[in-house]
Amino acid sequence: MSALNDEQCKFLEGHFINAHTTLHYGGGTESLNRMLNRLAACDYFRITVRFIKQESGVAWTVSHNAWANNEDLEIQVNLAAEGINLANLDIPAFGKMAR
Repeated sequence: MSALNDEQCKFLEGHFINAHTTLHYGGGTESLNRMLNRLAACDYFRITVRFIKQESGVAWTVSHNAWANNEDLEIQVNLAAEGINLANLDIPAFGKMAR
C-alpha cells in the first residue's frame, strides 16, 4: 500500500468496480522507478508492465482484478506522457523467481 500511496507518484484518480481496481498516476520516470522498485520488494504479486502511447493520457496506470487472479498486478506506462522517459526507466526483477 505504501508503494501505491507515495506522494511523489502523484496519484490522480482511481476507481473500483467489484474486485477490479484501476489507479491513475501523473508522476515522472523517477517516481515510476521508485514505485516499481517498491512493488518488486513484494513477493506476493506477479507484475506485468505494458507500454502505450496515448497523447494527453495519464503517466501510468496500475490495475488489479482480484476475481481474475488475485496475484496479478498490471502497470501500463504511457510513453507519450510528459515526464516519462523510456531511456531512464528502470524495470527491476519482480517476484520470488527473480531473487
